[in-house]
Amino acid sequence: MFSKEFIDLTKHAHSKSRENFSASQAIEPNPYFIGFGNPNSKILLVGQEMAINPKKSSVTLEMESYRNPEQWNEIIENNISDINYSFNGENGFKNPRKPYDTKPTETWRSYGRIVEKITDKKLNKNQQFFEHSFITEINTVVSKTQNGYSPDKERDFILKHNFFKNFPITILSTGHYLKMEEIENIFDVKYSTPDSDSKDYLKFAVYRNADKKRILINTRQMSGFGRHKLDDEDVDAYFDKISAKVM
Repeated sequence: MFSKEFIDLTKHAHSKSRENFSASQAIEPNPYFIGFGNPNSKILLVGQEMAINPKKSSVTLEMESYRNPEQWNEIIENNISDINYSFNGENGFKNPRKPYDTKPTETWRSYGRIVEKITDKKLNKNQQFFEHSFITEINTVVSKTQNGYSPDKERDFILKHNFFKNFPITILSTGHYLKMEEIENIFDVKYSTPDSDSKDYLKFAVYRNADKKRILINTRQMSGFGRHKLDDEDVDAYFDKISAKVM
């Protein structure tokens, strides 16, 4: 059902999670968090950090971060193919392949729009973009506000795993969180070209791996378009320029 690389990553993340969290009942952000969506897809979406208030949303933190490797391991071990399988999260969380039926955050809505552009598929509003992409985060920490890059050696090990190098298209939606050298080091790519014609808040940079079979595009964070008074046409034009680079 899944690639060897994904199964290997899941086993490692699950083992390390048990090793580090089994002695404590405290629910904490998990540096071994893998991600959500379809591990066999062609599009990897990487955000800044989970937009969770750990004090007010402990169940969300538990289901989305803390137990993520455990959930993937159970899906693999029990060969669960039903994308609507539920781990019965009290906040409506279902499973890491399709976290929610309806929880359209601004960032996830934008992810859905850009996945539509890249795949040229009309996706419904019911989180269908998870079937055509896989999402993860740069930071271990969770926060409702932007923290900047918070280096963590365990998180870096996860992000550098070969599984994440299997995606031909990576959209690094972290803005200026990572410097060029950090992007190159973590994702094994080299800087190629900037999109120099756009306004500063709509710029992006293109990176490619050595054999040109993978492309990484470092874009702005996918929420907050309203702060720059951008309408849907502006956002669609931005996504059109990005998707044109990966065609």
